[in-house]
Amino acid sequence: MRDVVAQMHRWWGEGEPFARATVVATWHSSPLPPGTSMLVGPDGAAIGSVSGGCVEGAVYELAQEVTDSGTPVLERYGVSDDDAFAVGLTCGGIIDVYVERIDPAGFPELGEVATAVAAGEPVAEVICVAVDGPDPQGRLGRRIVVRPEGTSGSLGSGRLDAAVAEDARGLLAGGRTETLRYGYDGTRMDEELTLFVSVHATPPRMLVFGAVDFAAAMARIGAYLGYHVTVCDARPVFATARRFPEAHQVVTDWPHRYLRTEAEAGRIDERTVVCVLTHDPNSMCRCWRWPCACRWPTSAPWAPAAPMTTGSAGCAPPASARRRWPGSPRRSAWTSAPVPRRRPPSASRPRSSPTAGAAAAPV
Repeated sequence: MRDVVAQMHRWWGEGEPFARATVVATWHSSPLPPGTSMLVGPDGAAIGSVSGGCVEGAVYELAQEVTDSGTPVLERYGVSDDDAFAVGLTCGGIIDVYVERIDPAGFPELGEVATAVAAGEPVAEVICVAVDGPDPQGRLGRRIVVRPEGTSGSLGSGRLDAAVAEDARGLLAGGRTETLRYGYDGTRMDEELTLFVSVHATPPRMLVFGAVDFAAAMARIGAYLGYHVTVCDARPVFATARRFPEAHQVVTDWPHRYLRTEAEAGRIDERTVVCVLTHDPNSMCRCWRWPCACRWPTSAPWAPAAPMTTGSAGCAPPASARRRWPGSPRRSAWTSAPVPRRRPPSASRPRSSPTAGAAAAPV
């Protein structure tokens, strides 16, 4: 939904009602993930998509009806048994689409959400999309906006708001959009209320250290996957935006110093990935000190299994985990133990052969 928030804010600011259709659940081969939205504006313009073209026509007509009536609708689209090419998904998937009317009176928090999304701040929008049973308090269509430091709006119950806010912050930290179910009084694991949590989290970061050709390919892949890519190198001749046009940020600094600064500023979390392509063993080892000290997962074969501690000599691994960098002539805090050399083949020891050990044939 991030791609249509700006247009929503413009129509919302003009005071004209419009419709928003959002994918809230998918099964099997669904074209687009939950959270994808399509808008039908006051002038009839359609922006966005919910299925890549399969059911947009039916959703458009339903959105116009919801705009006039003001009553939200949760509609399911799938393959028709009678005619596979009727209104449905020919790919075999099933999607639930929630269609609602948006206006300043029904969604006063939209300005807050749009401002947070534009600023890159994490925010989650929780909407009650279905009620199983009677709804005496009219909770269908109610919403609450959850931020890391507070909430806005209400679902109709303080206990329900507290439970939803706690769960939404967990999804916000992980950057996941999901559908949750609660009891009418806020009890978890019940089936009376179906709430859709639309998460607008900051993009996960990819830190690429080393301004080499491989880093350009990694930046391209990372940007395509949705990462905010930063390329860092201490050499200003190579760390340029012209060499890395796909990167969102190119920094000229020592990789280990930049990583330490970002970690201390709180701009690195569990979703951050670090790719070290410096081809310098000393720089590689210094970059991996911070992930290991913070117990972040790493697949580096040289990273020690035990957490690292910071002392007078810097962030050094325990003595039991130190070993020499393969192929490096230098020793550092990481390389305090020599590598046992492989014993050369002895002249007295015969080489193995396909016939070694076989019994001698009689003469």
